[in-house]
Amino acid sequence: MPVVTYEREFPYPRDSSGNPFPILPVQIEVAGDAIETHAYLDSGAEYSLFSAAFARVLGLDLRGGARRTYSLANRQRLDAAVREVRLTHPDLGSFSLQLGFSDEIVRNLLGRDFFNLIQIGFRERYSIFYVTPRP
Repeated sequence: MPVVTYEREFPYPRDSSGNPFPILPVQIEVAGDAIETHAYLDSGAEYSLFSAAFARVLGLDLRGGARRTYSLANRQRLDAAVREVRLTHPDLGSFSLQLGFSDEIVRNLLGRDFFNLIQIGFRERYSIFYVTPRP
């Protein structure tokens, strides 16, 4: 049986309702400008998706350019602008990611496209997740 080891351990922080969730604080950087936020780690999301408000603060033009359609759990679809960003965490380093931006979401989500850049494990019962900053 394979053994998986991790370099970092993170307790689930509590969301605004007081519930523990796997949430990672990150910095989004574009052309030297950066903003700090947090994102829910969502293994059900194929692609990462953030609020368009962050893109606007960073000066990204969300009109035209690359787009992606996201299928939501409730079977609805939403369209998002996709832009290349640098995502940074102080313990995990920096990652280049094609991040979707939409005005229609409430939570920032880091999906399986981000998980493809790291090694991640969850211990839901103990509200802990583990990360190694490489796949």
